[in-house]
Amino acid sequence: NLKIPRLNASRKKLPGKKISSSLTTATSSLGPAPVVIRRRKLSRKFPSAPLSFPVLILGLILLGGCTREPVSRRQEEIGGSFNEIVIVGKTKSERERILTEAFEILRRTYAKIDWRNRESEIARVNEKGFVEPQEVSPEVFEIIQKSFEFFKKTGGAFDITVLPLLKVWGFDGEASEPPRPEEIQNLLPRIGSNSLLLDDKRRKVGFRIARMGIELGGVARGYICDEVIQYLKAQGISGGLVNIGGTIGAFGNSPDGKPWRVGLRHPRDPTRTLRVISLWNE
Repeated sequence: NLKIPRLNASRKKLPGKKISSSLTTATSSLGPAPVVIRRRKLSRKFPSAPLSFPVLILGLILLGGCTREPVSRRQEEIGGSFNEIVIVGKTKSERERILTEAFEILRRTYAKIDWRNRESEIARVNEKGFVEPQEVSPEVFEIIQKSFEFFKKTGGAFDITVLPLLKVWGFDGEASEPPRPEEIQNLLPRIGSNSLLLDDKRRKVGFRIARMGIELGGVARGYICDEVIQYLKAQGISGGLVNIGGTIGAFGNSPDGKPWRVGLRHPRDPTRTLRVISLWNE
């Protein structure tokens, strides 16, 4: 079963297994000397337009004590997001092989869902879905289907059809200034998951209204995080921490035998940590 990921870091914290946020920096440490990794920010040409995403941009600090168990860590930027996987146990060569395949899972899924990638399944749905519903892979259909369930459960607050609004706000790098109120109003009829066409039997996705668009950034990272953790467990990894663009999942213990500890960095003061959360099988 697909676990429900955090929908929005600006919402009230709900019980669950993921902590979602948008990252500008991330600091990771398996010992006393941290390594600082910076990820690319969303590109916008205008300086002060309001964000459609959470206003508080949180950094993450992965905190650990003295390493006792064998551990490997790998970091990559994929799909414009910082990603990191830390695993404990097995031999070094086995851990490196497992990390390579885990990041391949990441790359394959991002390649299917990135609306900016013209070869992706989502780009094809956005381009042709109104003319004719498009067949997608089981993974992409599951993400979209679950997103529609979130749409209904949240009374429309969570909606993957916001792509036209993201574009007019400049998240595709094309807008030179914030949109006028009338521009936003003109786009609203094209927003709403109630206008999605979902064919369960043939795994086809389409639109009832022309020029709609899907953007899965609010849900796909949680799905990918779950998929990676499932793979790591199947490979016999005893403990791991997975960071998919700010969505965090952990299982087992950290290298020092204690629960994983994740710190939420203060959005205005990078020297301060708002809270440290211990994770174990979460």
